[in-house]
Amino acid sequence: MLKLYRRLQSGPHPEIEMSQFLVETAGFANTPPPLATLSIAINGESGSEEHALGVLFGFVRNQGDGWTQALNYLTRYLDDALISGGDGPSALADPDVFFLMLARQLGIRTAEMHRALAEHAGDHPDFIPEPLSPEDIGEWRDDLAGATAHMLSGLERERKSLPSPTRELAGRILALRHELFERILRLMPDAVEAQKTRYHGDFHLGQVIVVQNDFFIIDFEGEPARPLALRRRKSSPLRDVAGMIRSFDYATVAAVRHLAEARPAAEPRMTQLAEAWRQRAVDGFRAAYRKTMRGCKAYPTSKKQAREMTAFFILEKAVYEVSYELANRPAWVDIPLKGILGILART
Repeated sequence: MLKLYRRLQSGPHPEIEMSQFLVETAGFANTPPPLATLSIAINGESGSEEHALGVLFGFVRNQGDGWTQALNYLTRYLDDALISGGDGPSALADPDVFFLMLARQLGIRTAEMHRALAEHAGDHPDFIPEPLSPEDIGEWRDDLAGATAHMLSGLERERKSLPSPTRELAGRILALRHELFERILRLMPDAVEAQKTRYHGDFHLGQVIVVQNDFFIIDFEGEPARPLALRRRKSSPLRDVAGMIRSFDYATVAAVRHLAEARPAAEPRMTQLAEAWRQRAVDGFRAAYRKTMRGCKAYPTSKKQAREMTAFFILEKAVYEVSYELANRPAWVDIPLKGILGILART
């Protein structure tokens, strides 16, 4: 598969160097192998600078991406549950067994990717793990506080134009402004015994492809709108975990909304079933991830700190999503708003 970049930036491209490192240096088998790269040298003020134009990957036969698989499975699951009048297909003792197996497998592959990035750097300076410092934690808190202030301003500005139920959610968030900023300071521990490493950077169900009941991880370019230097920075791999958890939230709501178009009266029941399904899937994903990461220096030695950091990054992701949805899909902004309220309610 040939992938071309339409936005050119000078310097090493994270997708190319991450793919090459994982396959060629770390021996990670669950990502398509990079076969060739295409770049151009452009003369700038500081001399000739390399710009990546594209990368050629080996093709991997697959059954579609994780988002499509989750959405299709959950849609069938809810449809069968409504028909049977129970919690799932009456013919199956455990209707979740297949997808929960996939969720656990996704947790394993995610952890294996993170271990590869943490344990096989050798003398490669761009991949050598570094200790998490108080300065890192302070920067994360400041960045999230700034993003939260921006998000709250957007909510205040757009609140009147939102649908009534979403407007009520926005009002609750705005009323909890002080608690939200206090939570930003309290969620992230002041000191963490763990290392920061390279990580995926834009991890969600659409960034994995299903291959015979297993997963290959793709698209290591990070958030395309961010500068390359920021996309190449080291951080906690728990940022990827938070991104995947938020993706399960989105898949849950998307499936319910799709079915509710034809069955609006059943939406409350479908929402209840879908939320229970989401919790089981996320619990399976996280449990398999924790077990596979055991002993890795990129994972906090304290289970409590690991939970707190994950919650912090989930909040970070949800705050970003609110601003994104306000600008692009106002009808979906209730999803991250509920995510933020969930974090405030649990911690």
